[in-house]
Amino acid sequence: MNRAQRRILNEPAVASAFEVLANELSGSDLRSLLLAVASERASRVEPAGALRQFQLDRFCEPSDLDAVALATVGARAIELADDDYFDPVQLSPLAPFGASSAFSAVPQNNVVTTMRLCDVVSDPTNALALVAAARRRLLRDPSETTRLCAVQRVVRAQQFDAPGSFPHFSLLGLVAVGRDRGSRRFEVEELTQQLRTIVRVITELQPTGTVRIGVSDNSGRRDEALSIVEKLSSIADTELAPQRTESADYYPNLCANVSWHSQGTRVDIADAGVTTWASELAADKKERLVISGLSIDRLVMLMPRRDGDRREQKRMGR
Repeated sequence: MNRAQRRILNEPAVASAFEVLANELSGSDLRSLLLAVASERASRVEPAGALRQFQLDRFCEPSDLDAVALATVGARAIELADDDYFDPVQLSPLAPFGASSAFSAVPQNNVVTTMRLCDVVSDPTNALALVAAARRRLLRDPSETTRLCAVQRVVRAQQFDAPGSFPHFSLLGLVAVGRDRGSRRFEVEELTQQLRTIVRVITELQPTGTVRIGVSDNSGRRDEALSIVEKLSSIADTELAPQRTESADYYPNLCANVSWHSQGTRVDIADAGVTTWASELAADKKERLVISGLSIDRLVMLMPRRDGDRREQKRMGR
């Protein structure tokens, strides 16, 4: 809990109510109660209050990036993923409550939770993993690989001071779910394919600069990571990178970072790796899942803005 939450719970009456809300009410009863609270409080909100929150609440602020460029880049990115045999999915803006924290140990405070006990999507790969798990239950041939992609506007509650960090942004998410083939062949092949797709998207939409890939293995092995480096060396500057101990719980073995470089500037633009979610969702240790996410917003930031004269002509009705 943060400092404000601890302060509030120092009140005995609040602490008692918290215990009931957190541990005693059923999910449906809790939803009903929270909706009643929201309705009561919303009844006192006036238009001026809504405007005031809009101006002060960072979650309500529109992006200052070019909206046409965001839509165009997102559409082209998913087209390229579709060309590479990923099945496009239009995801809901909401995910099951607790999905992010259950899959990736993300603190619930970093996720925007609704009164109806759903989470606003914070990562399309979580949602795509759920779609893939549901689809795979219907497969006649479990050896078939399920590859999905989506472009999703996501919201994250934690604050970042780094340039190019926003409370809401668009991601291209890729997932591949399939059966263990031994010697981590599935993981190597699918991670390599996802990185190829990411490089293809970046180089088509931002042809200047250099794309670099750092491949790591948090399990301490090297052979599989070196194999991926060799496979990708012809399309990007690829190297074996040190273990990423800070993300070992998320990526227990193979993972990769993709960055863009130009004239001394580095922009981290995509991340990928192997997770354990598929085996947990299917209750089957043979299921494997490879995921990746590419920031559409950061890709747009690297592109020149549209001509200001065009905007002025539009404003003047010309």
